[in-house]
Amino acid sequence: MGLEWLLGGGAAVILLAAGFFSAAGPGGSATATIVSPPGPGASCSTLCAFWNSARATACASAAASAAAAAALAAATAAVTSATIAAASLLAAAIGVSWIPFIGPGIAAPLFAAYIVAQALVVFLLGRMLAAALAASGAASTASTDLAAVATARAAVVSGCTEPALTACLATPSPCASVP
Repeated sequence: MGLEWLLGGGAAVILLAAGFFSAAGPGGSATATIVSPPGPGASCSTLCAFWNSARATACASAAASAAAAAALAAATAAVTSATIAAASLLAAAIGVSWIPFIGPGIAAPLFAAYIVAQALVVFLLGRMLAAALAASGAASTASTDLAAVATARAAVVSGCTEPALTACLATPSPCASVP
């Protein structure tokens, strides 16, 4: 009795891991990170160039975060659909098994299909776990990059004089999600 549970649990772990590693890519974040701003004696043009560079990097990380969130939503929808299909197969198999004489013969393939569908659910849960970790990491990177943009803008405001400051702050953002 205990061996069947152990083997079943081992199969579930293997399916979950297979799903996770099939979705998890071979690396970390593909976006660049923002380095610390220039020192206090930097020129206004250097500060402005750094601010614009930080905004471009933050736009890339915001796009990566949005893509990761969309992948997580798709993985969640796939798990939901597979779970509904597996539950429907189980309900059909149980219902058909009560038909006299021919019910068990019809229910056996339905139970087999349920087992396959349940294995797919576990596999897709692994993929959803990988998508959730990727989305969390991308959102964290985007948040860090937005904070770096605010720091760079503060350095521009404190380090530039009025004609150059107005010109620098008038530079449009590369994307709508980054100020």
